[in-house]
Amino acid sequence: MKTQINIFFLRKIVLIFVAVFSFVSCSNNDDKPFIPINIEFDVIGSGNLVAPVSVDISPGNYVMNNESDWIELLNKMNSVNSDTTSSFTTTNINFQTHVIIAVFDELRGNPGWLIEIESIIENENNIVIDVINLNPGSIQSAMRQPYQIVRIPITNKPILFE
Repeated sequence: MKTQINIFFLRKIVLIFVAVFSFVSCSNNDDKPFIPINIEFDVIGSGNLVAPVSVDISPGNYVMNNESDWIELLNKMNSVNSDTTSSFTTTNINFQTHVIIAVFDELRGNPGWLIEIESIIENENNIVIDVINLNPGSIQSAMRQPYQIVRIPITNKPILFE
């Protein structure tokens, strides 16, 4: 009987030792803060649409993750200026690996306005795109709509614009 008690007691000691060792040896990386990552992007096209007042492209920020939305945008841009997309670095996008980000400013009568994506930062829970408007000055006088279009690697995180 004494041997059974010693074996039972020994088993409990071993079990407690294994449990304590398991908890102590586990490393939890959840305590490390997420370090924001600067996402590299490819500029596909940028410039100004010389536009009539009835432009079909509303000012705003666009995220395109499928070919039909991309083709629709290209067609709208070419309807304003027929050769706009001919200067793009590419119009062939693999939406299995990339997302298109397009930013369009409002129509500007003042000369020289530009819109530019300054940075794209991946945070723990989202992607933040920093968009700036610039007016370096120019002698242009026609109504223009500044735009920039870039390509980034595909993501499942929400995309926010600042």
